[in-house]
Amino acid sequence: MIENKIPTGTIDLAFDDAQERSRILEKLQQVYEKNGYAPVVTPTMEYASTFTRTGSLIAEDALFRQLDQDGNLLVLRPDNTMPIARLYATRLQGLPLPLKLSYAQPVFRRDRTQNGKRIEFMQSGIECIGEDGTASDASILQIAVDCFLALDLPNFKLEIGHTGIFYALVEGTPFTADDIEHFRSSIETKNQAALLKALLPYRAKCPDVCKALALLPTLFGSAELLVRAKEVFSFNEKALEILESLSLLLTEVEKRGFLQYVILDLGLVQHIDYYTGMVFQGYLPGIGEAALSGGRYNELTGTFGAPGPAAGFACTVDVLQKGSKTAENTVPSETKPLRLALTKGRLEKETVRILDSIGYDCSVFSDKGRKLIFPIPALGEAVLAKAVDVITYVERGVCDIGVVGKDTILENGNSFYEVLDLQFGKCRFAVAGLDKDALYSGYEGKKIATKYPKIAKEYFLKKGMDVEIIKIEGSVELAPLLQLADAIVDIVETGSTLKENGLVIYDEICDVSARLIINTAAMKLRKDEIELFLQKLTSAVPII
Repeated sequence: MIENKIPTGTIDLAFDDAQERSRILEKLQQVYEKNGYAPVVTPTMEYASTFTRTGSLIAEDALFRQLDQDGNLLVLRPDNTMPIARLYATRLQGLPLPLKLSYAQPVFRRDRTQNGKRIEFMQSGIECIGEDGTASDASILQIAVDCFLALDLPNFKLEIGHTGIFYALVEGTPFTADDIEHFRSSIETKNQAALLKALLPYRAKCPDVCKALALLPTLFGSAELLVRAKEVFSFNEKALEILESLSLLLTEVEKRGFLQYVILDLGLVQHIDYYTGMVFQGYLPGIGEAALSGGRYNELTGTFGAPGPAAGFACTVDVLQKGSKTAENTVPSETKPLRLALTKGRLEKETVRILDSIGYDCSVFSDKGRKLIFPIPALGEAVLAKAVDVITYVERGVCDIGVVGKDTILENGNSFYEVLDLQFGKCRFAVAGLDKDALYSGYEGKKIATKYPKIAKEYFLKKGMDVEIIKIEGSVELAPLLQLADAIVDIVETGSTLKENGLVIYDEICDVSARLIINTAAMKLRKDEIELFLQKLTSAVPII
């Protein structure tokens, strides 16, 4: 029975929580009004074409869809910027520019990860239409800073990047569209090992570009990194022009008196086609996701028939509310220890061995008992957890760093930075069964048993096969033997278990190994500590 429940991913707010949300929204609106922004409201449901005419952060399968009485496809609003661009183009033409608009309304996105993420969350933000230039960008950033300060959250950081740098580097190269997306994704997640491997075939053809792309994940920090970046991008005039624009922006930020809140990330390569220039995100300590994000989108309103410059940002009110309950966001405190989440079992033992080899005292692990949290002098503390929980702890920000298998990452998503292939726990994903010809022939629907339904589904989708996925938690090898499935998808190390049960490997999907992952906010807010740890770690596990 579900009549007394609410959908997974939604939440009831009562009493103090409801009052706190109202307080946050009121404070934000006061900041907007002080800067001349007037409120607007757009429909909760819009035609799907509003969100599919241009690139978006929101994947197709994240949209809540339904048909109206005329058979037109509608979606629950998954984003606020695009409806406001539509509103401007269709209803607000002819008004004096710049047009300054604010909003406070929920957005809706499906969650396929089953990882406790919201499907409905409140956003509050601004859009400035009809104004361009350094001063305009700095003004948008200033308002973002004022929002944090108005909420008594002074320990935030605003990271700034520019969408043009990456695309300036890949322009005119022999890279395919798939290559470029692979590079972009690897840079976005700071997965340097995957990036270096993907760039390898092109190093002889375009060495300067490959070197610059390989360094992009590391180019974040204070304004001083612009000096290093100019050396890295010296061969690319367009990239140098963008660096100069960022330098001018930082000069304007310093004049306005909030440079101490700003950091740069030249590898901030978001998968949002409507952003055309500066992009930025705001982070709070102890919170595993951005509290605020935005940027410049000078081409978006043009897709609705009213071209012109525009920029803005959205605050995720739920994250700000979480931040207001976290003491370190309101009262300056001593730096807490770094917290490392380790996958129990073999990965844990190998990680402890490496930590011990680079000078960390891990003797506490020799007599663990039933303890789950262990102090590591000169580093912080370690937490032991199941693999999928390591991802959850890092994504949610309760742990700064994690060690988990690539298999778990592929199956459960990656809202974090995957920074290092630790090169142990090596195995591979494989398709196996009793009769390869039976799997790949005939018109009957095939059944695939696996612990990894997402990976299996994606693999067979690429092969053009419509299969039924059966989730198995125990010994997957049993499924073909009991005629429950035509084949299995599983991780294989030596293949001996398969052979002993008469199963044969048909295809190998990909290699997997242990990976070091880092919370996105921690990577920026605790940069010095984490970089020191990474330097020590890569002395034992070099980046490949």
